[in-house]
Amino acid sequence: MRLERMLVLCLSVFLFSCATDKKQEYTDQEKLAIYRELGIRYLNLGMNDIAMQKLKLALKIDSENAKTQNAIAVAYERIEKAEQARRHFNKALALAPDDTDTLNNYGRFLCNQNDFQAAMPYLQRAVNSPINRARWQAFTNIGHCVLVQGHRDKAESYFKKALALQNNYAPALIELSKINYQQGNYMSARGFLERFAGASEGNYSAESLLLGFNIEHALGDENMAEKYRSLLIQKFPDSKEAKKLF
Repeated sequence: MRLERMLVLCLSVFLFSCATDKKQEYTDQEKLAIYRELGIRYLNLGMNDIAMQKLKLALKIDSENAKTQNAIAVAYERIEKAEQARRHFNKALALAPDDTDTLNNYGRFLCNQNDFQAAMPYLQRAVNSPINRARWQAFTNIGHCVLVQGHRDKAESYFKKALALQNNYAPALIELSKINYQQGNYMSARGFLERFAGASEGNYSAESLLLGFNIEHALGDENMAEKYRSLLIQKFPDSKEAKKLF
């Protein structure tokens, strides 16, 4: 988290120097790339309003840039404006039909909208693309998509395919921890959760902390369960997960 904040600060300082340094001129495409990167970083920090401001500035410079269209589509998805997100995803794909990031993001978006039939072709294209260097992301999204449809065994196989390509991919690890907990495989669930903690550098979510509490309680380790409980209440006191433990 601190590294991301430092990068945002560095980019902000660089962008300010772009605007104030009269001796050095920067092209619109350079400014677009900086605004887009700032927008993405702010999205990763959960600062959606500022992210949207930066991405709109990038889009104003060049509305025909597929990467910017994809990024702002994700921003609209985050603030739950589905129609705007869909429109920008479609624009991004019209500009770059084989862009694997957009295929993956749009497939995930459609799955979250419960449009499973439409989602799968995009995710499959992302998985099968020879230029996709992050296929584990698409495998994880397919796993999530089939899981919410009730196909737990298929989902588990997709999450494992993701880890075969990237063994420290946190989203796949947390899903496998949840599946093993639901199946009563508590030691395996603990193992996947510990790997998740390592992969995410200890940046637990409220969901993962509640999962840790439940796993340790099921294993009879009340000391560890209490540590998860305390951390959940301390870090996310207003979350629905914390309220379950009050």
